[in-house]
Amino acid sequence: MIPRWMRRPFAPRTASEKFRWLARHAADARPAQNAGQRLVHDIWWLLAETANGSLSQYVTNSTGDGFAAMLVHLETIRAHETRAVLLELQRAAFAGDAVSRDRAERIRRFDAWEAQPGNEQLVSALSDRLLATSGHLTASVVTWAEDHRAYFPGYPA
Repeated sequence: MIPRWMRRPFAPRTASEKFRWLARHAADARPAQNAGQRLVHDIWWLLAETANGSLSQYVTNSTGDGFAAMLVHLETIRAHETRAVLLELQRAAFAGDAVSRDRAERIRRFDAWEAQPGNEQLVSALSDRLLATSGHLTASVVTWAEDHRAYFPGYPA
């Protein structure tokens, strides 16, 4: 027999648990994600790619296609510290130009820049700064999601 406490639905309590719930349900909604689910899904990928392989991985993988959208997402949820890190990377690696949605072009420019002395260390430092904002970032996502529950059907009260 399953104990009664194990039969209750999971009710996330911490910001981290809530963010994981939102990210899992946003991923499950693909490919028909609404705007709120897309925001959560994109931010989850930013954190996952950066934690796994630095901002270099985020920019050069297909996730980098949405760099401009990420800047808008971060402004939307008021994650200014995280946004500042991405803007600093954009200024350094792309001379302030818009980051191309064309992956081959983006990789060509980023790899050429990163190969210059000191730039790999800068990417590492920016990645560390971005990851240092992750607690605030996930809390900002949760706050925004709770204010926009219509985007997240089934979100626990």
